[in-house]
Amino acid sequence: MLGLTEMGEIKTQVAAEAEADRQRDAAPASQPAGPSPRSDLMNRVLALFVIGGAQAQTAAVPQEKSVTLKPGEGSEIKMAMKAGAKANYSWSASGSSVNYDMHGTAPGGKESSYKRGRDATGDTGVLTAGYEGHHGWFWRNRGQAPVTVTVKVTGDFDDLKIMK
Repeated sequence: MLGLTEMGEIKTQVAAEAEADRQRDAAPASQPAGPSPRSDLMNRVLALFVIGGAQAQTAAVPQEKSVTLKPGEGSEIKMAMKAGAKANYSWSASGSSVNYDMHGTAPGGKESSYKRGRDATGDTGVLTAGYEGHHGWFWRNRGQAPVTVTVKVTGDFDDLKIMK
């Protein structure tokens, strides 16, 4: 009645995620870490001058996927990419904010995190694959209301998928 059971479940889930993050961060990094965060202005300049020419040879048609997350729920959207491939992206959360992890997964299962955020409502940039595999985002709704996350991507990738 006081909500203590729900608070305990959330606390347990957060502790498990923190431990998984700690273990992943403690593992030696054998793959390139990928892009470092840049300002929005820098991302736009890169997209126009550097990435723009490469898009003519890759998937120039934007692809879009949306997923609605209930409170406490998480989901992933990923794309298959070759090492060094680039994808321009933007995502937004409507209804509330989300926690996220932009990462890649190699064929053997090793994961590398490129960027993380908490209480975010969106992000824009260029994802550069550090290795061949599946690259994308995991979002978790820590709020009390449903959140819809929509991602739009163009670039050198295959098979944009929701990975529930």
